[in-house]
Parts: sequence; structure tokens; C-alpha cells
Amino acid sequence: MQIFARNLTGRTLTLSCDKLTRIESIKDQIYTADNEDGNGISPPQQRIIYGGRQLCDSRTIEDYNIQQFSTLHVTGSLSGGELVYKFIVVVFSIAFGVPILKYVYRQYVSKLIESATESIANAQKRATERVSGAGRRVTNNRLSGRFK
Repeated sequence: MQIFARNLTGRTLTLSCDKLTRIESIKDQIYTADNEDGNGISPPQQRIIYGGRQLCDSRTIEDYNIQQFSTLHVTGSLSGGELVYKFIVVVFSIAFGVPILKYVYRQYVSKLIESATESIANAQKRATERVSGAGRRVTNNRLSGRFK
């Protein structure tokens, strides 16, 4: 059966497979076909999307009901999940009293909380500076001057 894969540059690749072909094999085919010009995404870094869903490496074409001449969309992997994973590990470790990971909590999660707090404060400050009523600043949801 023949399927298509569209990469980030808009190039469409033609792939040959059968219904029992695993997604990891499809990723290898995409890398081989797309890496001719040296711009291919390595298989571990690829995300394959079909029907709005990301496809899992261990599943087959048949599992996702991919038909002949269907088009798969290839993107790069998302970064940043490591911090979320560390946060989950830290929460469970603190809940169960593992003192070693309290350092990880202080190191990563507190920085994340500080960063979010600073972002909120900066957004509030910018909103207050930008919003004005006839040249008068808005403070605490009230107009200053004669527009009270």
C-alpha cells in the first residue's frame, strides 16, 4: 500500500508499507527519504500526526485505520516536557518523604513558580500602563480625575 508523508518544508514523500507496518518503521522510511539533502529529522525526534492524533511508535498502520493514499504529517518533537516530569516526580517524592528530591524541588519547581509569578506581575503592570480613559490612568479598576 502507498501512503504519503508531508514534512515541515511542505515536501511530500511517498512511502510503501502494508497494514502491519509499525510507525517506527514509517519514521525510519521518512528519515531515509528526507535525509537525502541533509535536512531530515531523526526518528526519535519525529512526531507523526494523522487525523489530529500523534501516532505511537509501537502501534501499526492498521491500529490507526490509515488507508491507502492517506497523508501523514511529520513535525519535530516538542521540548520542555522534562520539567513537567520532574515536577511530578518531586510532588510524589515529597508526599512520600524522600528527602533527596527536595533539592530538585528547590532547584527547579521554585524557579518555575517564581518565573510564573514574575510573568503575571509584568502582565498586570503592562495592562495598567496601556489602559487609560481620556488621558487618565486606570488604577484599581477606577478612573482617576473627573471621570469617577
